[in-house]
Amino acid sequence: MNWDAMGAIGEVVGAVGVIATLGYLAVQIRQNTGAQSAATELEKSTAYSRFHSYMASSETLADIWEKGFEDETSLTPHEKRRFIWVIADYFLSVEGLYNQYSLGYVSNESWMQHKRVVLGMLKHPLIRRWWDNRTTPITDTFWNRLTVDLQDDIPGEWKFQKLSDL
Repeated sequence: MNWDAMGAIGEVVGAVGVIATLGYLAVQIRQNTGAQSAATELEKSTAYSRFHSYMASSETLADIWEKGFEDETSLTPHEKRRFIWVIADYFLSVEGLYNQYSLGYVSNESWMQHKRVVLGMLKHPLIRRWWDNRTTPITDTFWNRLTVDLQDDIPGEWKFQKLSDL
């Protein structure tokens, strides 16, 4: 065997090694993406569970929530501030979810569920005034996305339901 033949064999072995390494890296990236998606979905569930627990543990806040959705004019200035702070908190959480959705870490089903809620909330006059005034540091990307989405008819849009009436 001459040196040229040995060099050719070495190149083939090297090429096979590169292809095997690329295949291994592709599998690792796919597994990492799946793990990231699962972790993000769990984090989303935990965040919304905390939000619901917070609302359930504060009778005052739960009353302000219902009062604000039923008739915003019945809110005192203090209650109106608290109502808007809770709305802002919710929207900031949804923005985080949207960012994860944009990166491919949250399923379309999860994103649509929350998109329907915020679009329904944005039909409320006080929430819409808050949104249009941009008094909370919502990113332009998220603000523009929802403002465009408001023009569409979203099936299954969220509407306020007084829980005591269920």
